[in-house]
Amino acid sequence: MKFLNIFLIDPDPNGATKLSCLRDENAIKVTHVSTLNKMALDENNMPDCIVIDADDPSSSSEDFLLCLQRLSVKIPVIVTCREGDVSFAVKLMQSGVCDLIQKPFTNHRMNQALEKALKHH
Repeated sequence: MKFLNIFLIDPDPNGATKLSCLRDENAIKVTHVSTLNKMALDENNMPDCIVIDADDPSSSSEDFLLCLQRLSVKIPVIVTCREGDVSFAVKLMQSGVCDLIQKPFTNHRMNQALEKALKHH
């Protein structure tokens, strides 16, 4: 069985638990890193999808968007956030983000976003 390899970028040390319930429903491997800077894309361990928590207090929206643009490899990106204004959402979508999910989200909503991201990958 092939596992879906997801990189979760979340400053919360318990961030991986946010997607743990999805593992019960799907064959998912979640690799958790605390910041975009710590994410190492390795040819032997390329994710199928990247899920980014945009509520990281240590980086601004502009820094966040620049980091997204640096990910020039063709990996679908899903962003989760508590709040966001319309201009932030538009910038995310223009930068190539597949989906923007407002927190708190349901398993069903995250599964929809993953299916959409992988379909267009």
